[in-house]
Amino acid sequence: MLDWFGNYEKRFREMPDLIMAPHPRVVEEMREAGFDASGVVVLGNPHFDRLKQFRYVPSNGPKKKVVFYSQPLEMHGQKPTEKQALLALVSVLERLREEGWDFELVLRPHPRENKTWLKEWLKVFPCTSWNEGGESLLPAMNASLVVGVNSTPLYEALWLGVPTVFYQGDVLLLEKEVREILTGRKKFAPDPAVAGFNATEKCFCFLVGLAAGIARKKAA
Repeated sequence: MLDWFGNYEKRFREMPDLIMAPHPRVVEEMREAGFDASGVVVLGNPHFDRLKQFRYVPSNGPKKKVVFYSQPLEMHGQKPTEKQALLALVSVLERLREEGWDFELVLRPHPRENKTWLKEWLKVFPCTSWNEGGESLLPAMNASLVVGVNSTPLYEALWLGVPTVFYQGDVLLLEKEVREILTGRKKFAPDPAVAGFNATEKCFCFLVGLAAGIARKKAA
């Protein structure tokens, strides 16, 4: 079961028979990359069932909170890199500030990345704060927008209906989506495909069925 499917050519020299995915978005992404997605089964992730204890309550204040979840894409040769994505995000936030919007930008580093470059933005961009350690979802729980790549915190946010933008792909599209969400032109709602989703039960039923199928094949 994988949550981030980038860099397919290197990660899948030979496609496995079955891939368990956390969200329907993964299936769409694999098709767009030219892979046969017929073996991808959307089962959620048992980890996500714990999200039932959380409730997303967006801030009603004048300042909009934007959370950037960084991911070490550069070391994997992925584009846009985390640096390009943050630059695009800051660029659109700067233009919106000039139009009268007010923001708090929260930077959340990935555990495996060198955080030095990210910390430099604390000096460069006004109203920027740092978040590291503890529950990865908490910074998003009252955010106006979260931005990141296809990693667990982004899917957690989607599950709870937090406005979410994935930065894997075209940075111009990233800027467009960020502007539309923060200015209210694009509305976000909880994904009906995952509402009331019990991933633990679904995964267990799938594995029981898979084991029974294997047993029947061996007996034949």
